[in-house]
Amino acid sequence: DATKLTAFTLAGFSLGIIAQSAIQLLARGFYALHDTKTPVSISLISIVINIILSFYFVWILSKNNVFSNLFSAIFKLGGIENFAVLGLPLAFSLSNIFNFTVLMKFFNKKSKEWTPRSILNSVHKIIISCILMAVVIYGCLQIFNLFFDTQTFLGLFLQTAISAVIGMGIYFTISLLFKLPESTSMAKRFLFRNKSDKLEEIQSTELK
Repeated sequence: DATKLTAFTLAGFSLGIIAQSAIQLLARGFYALHDTKTPVSISLISIVINIILSFYFVWILSKNNVFSNLFSAIFKLGGIENFAVLGLPLAFSLSNIFNFTVLMKFFNKKSKEWTPRSILNSVHKIIISCILMAVVIYGCLQIFNLFFDTQTFLGLFLQTAISAVIGMGIYFTISLLFKLPESTSMAKRFLFRNKSDKLEEIQSTELK
């Protein structure tokens, strides 16, 4: 039960990773246009929505009703008596998606020099990468559940940490295959940095 709740909690938070990342970029775009009021106002509204949805989802998932039964059937939570905690990542992700959507709409009106099509193309690739990452993390959690004692803190920590590292590796690999600029730039910096370090070592050896 703890393994399933951990897996679905991670999956719930992963739904809002894209929006959360894009919010930071859009906020800096507003700051560059000398507009701090818009992102702060939308952020405050999103926080209020997050609080309201958190209380609402936790409350409705703790009751026996159509929504909780449908939620349990879709995600196969039949063996878990109390899964109301899953309402928290769900509320968090939805409020971040709201924040991102509203920020995008306002920024599109405010700035006339950017091309939403190129950004949406990257977002499409990021969404696919995140979905595959979530699937891999869930699969790893299930596999490592057979090898680690998840009744102890150490076992649960190792299971979650290793699954997360593998998931991030999968995300980075897929993003490289999609030729996302951010991942490609990171890879080039890492490779060039290693090459420059080796070159410095060779030069220092020759001088000696």
